[in-house]
Amino acid sequence: GLPEEGVTIVARGVGSSSCDDQREETKTNANGDFRLRGLRPGCNFSIGIENDRLARSLPPKRTVFVRDNDTSDVDLIVLRRATGFDLSGNVMTDPGYLTSIRINLYQDGRQDSPLHTISLGTSAFFYFPSLPADGRAYILELETHLSHGQYE
Repeated sequence: GLPEEGVTIVARGVGSSSCDDQREETKTNANGDFRLRGLRPGCNFSIGIENDRLARSLPPKRTVFVRDNDTSDVDLIVLRRATGFDLSGNVMTDPGYLTSIRINLYQDGRQDSPLHTISLGTSAFFYFPSLPADGRAYILELETHLSHGQYE
């Protein structure tokens, strides 16, 4: 992956009363590297991220025992929040009917005009352009020009 600049890294003392009150934080640089200073030797520290623009890190926390020298290679992989999603599907029908099917995508509460419309053609598979992951609900509608009375 790519380095992530500006991620807040927090170290919290864990495991003993003399260490539990210890807390330090820093930010990653342009290369995704960070340096925590002032950690008390002889203490265990739980190291993780605090950042609203990122979803989480893998692992969520790393526990490091601090000695009198520098500790290196404490890596965390950060995952960004999804800003969008893809919507695709497969229409299960007789292949002879595919060319008569159109799929409309509406935003819930706005069924007066579709956001996107797709005609299937000869493939049962469809996909829409990426949609924002903003919590809105969507409605899919399958339409056909075939007579409902004749093809039910």
